[in-house]
Amino acid sequence: MFLFAGLPTMPLWFETWMPVTAGSTFGACVGLAALAILGRLLGAVRAQAARAWHARAEGMLALEVAGSDSSSVGKDSQATGNLGTTKVATRAGIPFIWAQELPRGILATLHVGIGYFLMVGHLFFMIENRVGGANCSGGL
Repeated sequence: MFLFAGLPTMPLWFETWMPVTAGSTFGACVGLAALAILGRLLGAVRAQAARAWHARAEGMLALEVAGSDSSSVGKDSQATGNLGTTKVATRAGIPFIWAQELPRGILATLHVGIGYFLMVGHLFFMIENRVGGANCSGGL
């Protein structure tokens, strides 16, 4: 594992962001680590939000089914004479709800964008390692 074997000679993400000293290279490594932590936290937020949105949508579907079955169950039970049956509506998927899909799309875009920036940063340090520069990635 090489750490600060040399200074990078390429910009990290932007032309103006080129670590030229050991301190700025260390700062870039700390920034990449912070970005990785932010990416993991955003992934956890996405997972919890998806659970909550799924439960909310299923609750809305249950209310729709309960509201629509109350009128049809009475008619079917009178026609067949079976009072103990209830109809359960099945659905292939969760409905499209703008209040859920818009934040879901924004979270997904942010999460993928952070992953992209991490990938570019990792490749930057790998390329620098191949030509004899710094490597903050542990030689991965």
